[in-house]
Amino acid sequence: MARIEPISGTPSDPLVARLVEEGERDGTPDARIIRVYGRTDLGARWIEFCKAAMTEGLLPVRLQELVRIRMSVAEECGYCSSLRSKPAQEAGLTEEIVVQMVDLDNAPDLDDREKAALRYADLYRRGEIDSDQVFEDLRRHFSDDEIIDLGILCGVLDGGGKFAKSLEVITWAQACEVRPTLTALQEQVAGAAAV
Repeated sequence: MARIEPISGTPSDPLVARLVEEGERDGTPDARIIRVYGRTDLGARWIEFCKAAMTEGLLPVRLQELVRIRMSVAEECGYCSSLRSKPAQEAGLTEEIVVQMVDLDNAPDLDDREKAALRYADLYRRGEIDSDQVFEDLRRHFSDDEIIDLGILCGVLDGGGKFAKSLEVITWAQACEVRPTLTALQEQVAGAAAV
């Protein structure tokens, strides 16, 4: 049970009602978290911004979803880790591809841009992105404008993910029951975070 009671029934706020409808359609963020954040105007606007950061911009939705899953697994956020974006699935993201994040060097279905973004996400979580080398590595795969979108995505996921986890909409143990692949992913991501 969430630590903060979600809105029940049909939300009276038009923004929250729209976000709930979109969450039910798209899967990320879903109606459960929208109904918690949507208790306040600022919370609803935060969800709207997060949704934009995770699905819009210059980066492919599949890449954005991979980064979101990797960062949420590293945080052991049961809620975020258990979700899958329907638009990313429509773009070809399968659970088999998600599992390939366990071994980025040998992931046949992840392209070089996706691998670079996932490595950057690991560095972001460890606070190791403030170097010329990191940006040189990113520029092999991304334009400066794409790097801005990637950095914003990682910032939203890192900070917002910590709060989402604390709400305990779904626990890590419950998420692992729903998606057993999370255990192997978490072990690899924790190892990458320790490097």
